[in-house]
Amino acid sequence: MLMTSFVVEMMFRTLYVLPWSVCIYSVTRACCCANGELIQNNLICYGSKKVSKQNSLKLVPPILNHRLRFLGLAWDSEKDLIYFDPNDLLKFMSRKTESKRFILSVVGRIFDPIGILGPFVIKLKCLLQDLWTLGVDWDSELPPKLRHKWQQWSSEAEGLTEIKIPRFYLGEVDQELSSVDIHCFSDASKSAYGTILYLRFVTCNNKIETSFICSKSRVAPLKSLTLPRLELTAALLSARLAKQVSSCLKFNANIYYWTDSLISYYWICGDSSAFKPYIKNRVQEIQLLSDPSQWGHCPGKDNPAGLISRGTSAVKLAQNELWWHGPPWLKLAPDHWPNRQRDILDLETLLGRIRISF
Repeated sequence: MLMTSFVVEMMFRTLYVLPWSVCIYSVTRACCCANGELIQNNLICYGSKKVSKQNSLKLVPPILNHRLRFLGLAWDSEKDLIYFDPNDLLKFMSRKTESKRFILSVVGRIFDPIGILGPFVIKLKCLLQDLWTLGVDWDSELPPKLRHKWQQWSSEAEGLTEIKIPRFYLGEVDQELSSVDIHCFSDASKSAYGTILYLRFVTCNNKIETSFICSKSRVAPLKSLTLPRLELTAALLSARLAKQVSSCLKFNANIYYWTDSLISYYWICGDSSAFKPYIKNRVQEIQLLSDPSQWGHCPGKDNPAGLISRGTSAVKLAQNELWWHGPPWLKLAPDHWPNRQRDILDLETLLGRIRISF
């Protein structure tokens, strides 16, 4: 079961509802070299068929280097890496304007369809929400505290050049696969919440590898919610995103969901009718999109979605193995995973306490 077509543009099509023809055209056009022929480095694969010279489209204008753009992002065609090119963004930010209008313009110039920049971009979105909460006018000066946050974020933006991912989700693996899993992690804080998905695959030689698929981040709503409710909202976002991703796969994959919140975990495993409307509605949808047996609890230190809820700098994000490959135990056999069936507390007793408290 060699998945030759599991590439980044497939996620573009799924998450942004792009016609497949647009994705094919965009990548094919980006592959054209100066003489109008496709770059011959096996970059474009559809199913098990590779585009040949004879059947390739001769498109213009020609491209003279290996650093190309397609679907709003940059592509190093020589190394087959997808990355965010911040040059235009940095040029725009060089105006040194500090206002709510300008920050909103900066947010609008960041196209990150699969969420590779999530933990860095969420900091700017939280800053923008703070500006709205304080009622700062569009062109007024920023309050000193928020101005410092904006200047710090701006100074870190150059580090975006370090963030790159392989276009082919399986990396350099060229063997048949014995099993494929998708692992979904979710987390929340008072400021933001989000989810991140990983592909875990085992080759016929029992080699286990993991790779980043995509992530989604959201700013926490202005209406104050308890942290367990935010964690449950993040879990719902995780289930929705997994449904989107799984719908585009042409192979069978087991899906596992992880949260570091015991309360939201027990909500998901419980009877939705026993909870208040906010919890009930979300638990019902989660149970519709997934089975409670697919959910597990993991330690907070092993939860990569925590980077979304807390935020981090671009340089630190580029060097963070937890973000790009998930916790180390994902590369181990399931026997080494965290206990998926928590037995430290009696389920019914805990659920009774939760009903009273929340």
